[in-house]
Formats: sequence, structure tokens, C-alpha cells
Amino acid sequence: MRVDLEKIIREYDKIGGKKLFKKSLKDLNSNKKVFLFYSKKKNLPLSSIPQISTILSSKASFISFCYNFYDFYENKIEISEKNLRLIAKFVMAHEFGHILDSDIKKTKDEFSKILYKIIDSSLKYDFNISKLGKNIPYELEQLSLELKKNLIKREVKAWYIANELVDFNNDYEILLFSKLKEYALATYNYINFKSIASQYNLDTIVKFKKQLA
Repeated sequence: MRVDLEKIIREYDKIGGKKLFKKSLKDLNSNKKVFLFYSKKKNLPLSSIPQISTILSSKASFISFCYNFYDFYENKIEISEKNLRLIAKFVMAHEFGHILDSDIKKTKDEFSKILYKIIDSSLKYDFNISKLGKNIPYELEQLSLELKKNLIKREVKAWYIANELVDFNNDYEILLFSKLKEYALATYNYINFKSIASQYNLDTIVKFKKQLA
């Protein structure tokens, strides 16, 4: 059975908007000042910018997140105003966790270094990323695995911090938080060289570097 997207939108429209996310942040256990940038029209990804203590959110990205979350659990979780409020709070806690992560700069620097290694390795093998087959060089596979581990490490830390930021009122809230964490981390299982190449436009970067060589 398909997820009822229209119901998610209806429930969100009852409670949604910037006030929902501001209240979610207000309910968290932290005195740190965090800025919220919300867009009703633009599809801003649910994300954080730790350098300036800012969290980005939008109607489109939140509804998309909820849709994929409900789809992941095959509609076994009720689409309701209560659950959407909880999802918003837990997602905000997770993004807040990135901001409070004292190792975030270090892990991001490591990420950049691995990504540059992937680009250099692609050049070394004269790899045409747009015509990828199954025979991906071992070196690129290993570097892709390193990048995946880096991202998962960062996400696990943010969810750990998020758990400390939330006051859970009952066992159901703990369960829903756990399921959100499980879903969010599961999305990283699909990371491989092809997905990295697509997400970071490596084909274009490699072609540009070849022209400069």
C-alpha cells in the first residue's frame, strides 16, 4: 500500500510552518543559540551549517522526509499530527546534534580529503564516470567505503547528541525516535562509488581537471 502523501500534507498544513520548527528547537535541552532558516516555497534540504549555528528547513524537504520515513516502515506508523510534531522535534534535535558535535570540523576535513583522493584516483585510472560498468577499480571501492564510514560516523554522533537533547515523555516517543534514527542511518547503506559520483558531480570535475592537465 502506497503512503498517503496527501494526508501527510494535510496534517502538516494544520501544524506546519516556521512555528513548528521553532517550537521543536525550543523544546530541546540546550541553552546554545541556534538560528533557523525556514522556507515555505523553496526546497531547502533539512540540514545544518555548524559554522554559523544555523539549521535549514522547508515544507518540501520535511514532507519528503516524512514520506520516505513512512514508506520505509510500510505505513506501520500512523500519519498523525502528533507524530509529525514528534518527527519535527527529533529531526531538529539531530541537526542540532551536528552543531554541538565538537568533532564536526575534523570529520568534515577528513571527508574532503577522501573526496579529493577519489577524484585523483578517478583521474589516475582515466575513468569515464558517466559510462560506469561493474568493473570499478578496487582503490575507488575502498575510498568510497572510507567516505561512507566518515558520513555514518558523523550521523551516529549527531543522533547520540540528539538523544541527550530530548526529554522523552513515554516509551512511544523513545520508540519513534529509535525508528527515525534507524531509518536515517539506513539511507547510508546505499552509498557506493556510483552514488558518490552522481551526488558530487565527479564526472564534470574529472573532465575539467583533464582539460587543465
